[in-house]
Amino acid sequence: MKTLLSLVCCCCLTGMATAQFAEDRGAGKPPAGDTGFVGVLRDLQEAKELIKKLPVSTTRDRLELLVTRSELQLKQMGQNFNTPRPTPMNQEEFNRFSVNLRNQSFDKDKLAFLENFMSTRYVNCQQASILLKHFSFDSDRIKGAVLIYTRLTDVENFHRVLEIFTFDSSKKTVMEQLKRR
Repeated sequence: MKTLLSLVCCCCLTGMATAQFAEDRGAGKPPAGDTGFVGVLRDLQEAKELIKKLPVSTTRDRLELLVTRSELQLKQMGQNFNTPRPTPMNQEEFNRFSVNLRNQSFDKDKLAFLENFMSTRYVNCQQASILLKHFSFDSDRIKGAVLIYTRLTDVENFHRVLEIFTFDSSKKTVMEQLKRR
């Protein structure tokens, strides 16, 4: 619990320091080391995942609120800095990954493979749709869609990813799970 609280405090302080730095510079350009900015966002997302594992309590709710607020503030700051979007995998790398994913025997293996691989890469919605078609069952495809969502370079086209689902209930489940994140 202390480690998690320390992580949250560090993330919040880093966000505030970055905001102060931007104000001091007159806003308009991101602080040097933009990857650090993105890294703080990733740390906050990881902290949110860790918080979900804590027993339900008012402290957990407060931590979740603080981390979510910090994450939103950093995202807004990033938009103010016109932070460039990440680029999706190139076609050659994507094709290799797609084949490796398809060759996994079971959906649970595909999910684990997808989670591990996507932690350091981005895809566009067209690529995401192709990857999700490798899953045999909608329940696992839903998990994959939720997992991939944070790694999309063109979130505004997410409706194209939802088109791979046959049933409206599956689409609705994906959207509900994304709202809970």
